[in-house]
Amino acid sequence: MSGLEARYGRLLRWYPRQWRARNEAVVLGMLLDQAHDTGRMTPSVADRASLIVGGLRERLKHLEPAVVALTGSIAFLVWYLAIIAETFAHPSLLTLGLMLGALIAVVARRPQLARVLAVLAALSAIALAFSLEGPGPSVTVLVAGACLIAATRGLRRSDAIMLIAAMVLAVVSAESWRSVVILWPLFVIPHFWIAIVIGVAAAAGAILLTAATAVRRASMRGETAP
Repeated sequence: MSGLEARYGRLLRWYPRQWRARNEAVVLGMLLDQAHDTGRMTPSVADRASLIVGGLRERLKHLEPAVVALTGSIAFLVWYLAIIAETFAHPSLLTLGLMLGALIAVVARRPQLARVLAVLAALSAIALAFSLEGPGPSVTVLVAGACLIAATRGLRRSDAIMLIAAMVLAVVSAESWRSVVILWPLFVIPHFWIAIVIGVAAAAGAILLTAATAVRRASMRGETAP
């Protein structure tokens, strides 16, 4: 292998492995022919830039939404703990750890483990919403939403929709009970009792949807078992 071929080969590593298996030999041959025709002994600046940008674009095409969602929400949660909470000795650290575990499981192609960790991370974020020490609703929705993307990866559309609906109801319930805690000194006003009714109804709906999804998936596994 010539030095020029080795240099182009290193540049082509910016592309995903699957792409290289299909196209590397052809593209490498074209690049070497062009270089020989122009008398170049090293890749041009334009070739370097084009291959790097093209490789990154191909990698982004195949990047899983779960990886993007978890990575973004983990970065946001780290920023929240460092800048807003100003401490990592915070209950949200458990959520952060579970999300990191889910991300590693997704990258390692362990879908069942990733789903369990993502659901636990979402539930821990929702549970924190019940506490006044937890992050606000915007952070809860962002974190729970990212976990939902990872949790529903590979599920049937109907199961994914039911799980998403359950998580949305859980967030609504958590925020309603948060309002109950805030309004407790004013329990005689209608808003207090409305928040309780919404909290109970949303929690019941979330539990029922989650249970229905679990029962449905268990029955489907039983039907497909030999």
